[in-house]
Amino acid sequence: MNKRAVSTQIGIVLMLSITILAIGLIYTGAYPAIKNYIVINHQQEVVSSFQLLRSSLMKITSIGIPSRVIETKTYEGTYTIKPTGNITVGNQTIQMYSLVYENYPFYLAMENGALFRKTNGNYTILEPPLIVTSGNTTIVAVIELYGDLATAGKGVLRIRLSNLENVRQNITTNNTIVVQSSHVDAWKDFFESAGFQIQSYDHANGTVIAKMNTSDMFVVKVVPVRMEFLR
Repeated sequence: MNKRAVSTQIGIVLMLSITILAIGLIYTGAYPAIKNYIVINHQQEVVSSFQLLRSSLMKITSIGIPSRVIETKTYEGTYTIKPTGNITVGNQTIQMYSLVYENYPFYLAMENGALFRKTNGNYTILEPPLIVTSGNTTIVAVIELYGDLATAGKGVLRIRLSNLENVRQNITTNNTIVVQSSHVDAWKDFFESAGFQIQSYDHANGTVIAKMNTSDMFVVKVVPVRMEFLR
């Protein structure tokens, strides 16, 4: 056998082995970073979808648009509609339901128009609830959310919001709001940033009581909305 030919074959084998080993080392080192980038990108897409949902909800509550459909992705996470608290204005108490997306450890919830994200065990507010102050009047829109309970799996999900056209509106001079919520810490942060005076705060019971000193009256607008998960 030609020794030169054997030497060439051995060289090729060694080069291929080194190339494969190098690719393996690069992939092993880069894979966690690539995976982390994909996860962060997926989470941001979910946040963007929730922001679109919130925008649609605002249009339904403010100008009475009958329905809106938003597309989002699940990425093996779970969408759930579940009770997360209640809100009391004047003598009226309405239970609040949240649309919650969970793909551990990622958690995102839309409760009464507010977007809450859970980071390191703490809730932060990404978008404020549907509470607006104009002059001496504070308008509180409360969403009565009805619809599907949960859906999960990987793929594209279409969410439809429908105005049930049974809006109830009351006016009260009691400018105190009581919120009992799973996201009470973030609610407290919102009230403080919006100029409310915190009268009582109980983290253990998930309750915060806030008062708007500059408002003479509150307009409470209760809007029933149906949410449906469409595949």
